[in-house]
Amino acid sequence: MARNGVDIGKGSYGSVRLQDCGKIVIKYPLSPDERTKTLFKRECQILEPLDHPNIVKYLGIQDKDQKGEEKFGITMEYCERGDLEEVIFDPKMTYSMKWILSGASQLFDALAYLSERKLTHRDIKPSNIFLKEDFSLKLGDFGCVTLVADSTASGTFNRGTLRYLSPPQYDIAKENPNDDQRMISPKNDIYSLGLTLWEMVLRE
Repeated sequence: MARNGVDIGKGSYGSVRLQDCGKIVIKYPLSPDERTKTLFKRECQILEPLDHPNIVKYLGIQDKDQKGEEKFGITMEYCERGDLEEVIFDPKMTYSMKWILSGASQLFDALAYLSERKLTHRDIKPSNIFLKEDFSLKLGDFGCVTLVADSTASGTFNRGTLRYLSPPQYDIAKENPNDDQRMISPKNDIYSLGLTLWEMVLRE
């Protein structure tokens, strides 16, 4: 049985803690200032209505921890097998081309769902794709999510990871890092997912 209060992940923007006997996780920002809280809340407002089998379900905002102390965080669905990056680079893990094709279908379906709602993820990469117990894939970590029709609704962080940007995105990011508007397009998500799938095949 999964234990409560165990940190299962940590990055440059925050940490993830297991809760409710492994049913949910809570993402805590490393710098819970008012600006970060506002952006995280905006992220949740965009994501909470989403309901797709291949998108990690966001469950709401937490203002206090289990001890009743003030601690801001976002609660979400727990994916038992971790992230795709761990699978790709684990030499003990084997998988087939059939599984890759199945995963591609799942993830492109998730992108189509987001596109229908005028949303773009903007940071698709293996470490932001998660695996459930049955090895189905879920798109997560929407810290860069943006409403295509309203760039002011951007999420927690401004842009994605340089390695996974499309060539036009990369050029814009290098020339003018503050020019977010021209980098917002579902087409860039497709490019990033294609590169991720290629890494799944090559495992490098």
